[in-house]
Amino acid sequence: CLVGSEMCIRDSAEGGRTTPSVIGYTKDQELLVGQLARRQLVLSPRNTFSNLKRFVGRDWDELEDSSLSVPYTVRANDQGQVRVPCPVTEREYAPEELVASIIRKLVDDASTYLGEPVEAAVVVVLVMQKLHTLPLGMVADQYERSKEINNMKKLPTHLYTIGGVS
Repeated sequence: CLVGSEMCIRDSAEGGRTTPSVIGYTKDQELLVGQLARRQLVLSPRNTFSNLKRFVGRDWDELEDSSLSVPYTVRANDQGQVRVPCPVTEREYAPEELVASIIRKLVDDASTYLGEPVEAAVVVVLVMQKLHTLPLGMVADQYERSKEINNMKKLPTHLYTIGGVS
């Protein structure tokens, strides 16, 4: 958040400094995001989704076999796009749609804290890559998908990258 001209990090609604990028649905189809979703991961792995960022901005044929090592089902639709079926809601989701729910929670928490609507978001992307293995346009492609996610939530988006090479 921004207090005056100072940036601050605000605790989540659950009291943590971070919000896990986990989303899930209960047997009653209630949406859980963050720590609450993480708690149900062991009990309902096929209806709880983590590590979704690896699928954002990628088509099915771009995925490596190792990225499919998740406890839930990941498949391609007829157009070759990545889809995540959720048995309890009987729906297939685009990874961007699920990630948008995480951003919505962050925005709602910030709005509650500030006591006013949040009208813009800053997306900070930590770029960790091995030399010569990530296509040059990959970060740009994922940023475009991130913009699409925020547009789903009607938030202007700005990109800042923090680079690192491993």
